[in-house]
Amino acid sequence: MINILQTGSLQKLNRSKDMEPEYKNIIAVTLKKSLSEEQTQATLRDIRHNPEVLDVTKKDDSNAYLVTPKFNHAAKNLAYKLISKVDNVARASVIAVPELPLRS
Repeated sequence: MINILQTGSLQKLNRSKDMEPEYKNIIAVTLKKSLSEEQTQATLRDIRHNPEVLDVTKKDDSNAYLVTPKFNHAAKNLAYKLISKVDNVARASVIAVPELPLRS
């Protein structure tokens, strides 16, 4: 029994880091549906002026946006701040997206 556990842990240690993709956290933000254009722009301005936000891009959906945090490890905290402190944010979910290595 001990040998099986040790073998399993050795396999985990020997796994090549090049084979595992790096992950980037992105926050999917959904705004409330009944917003005017002025309210939408004001909400997006509030999100963009957060010092922890790197970028905001619009998704295909009418009220959905992708927010890229400056710090990958703080995405959960930023999602919570967006829900609790920014008016008109209905939902914010953290999505882990694998980054593909650049081919040379």
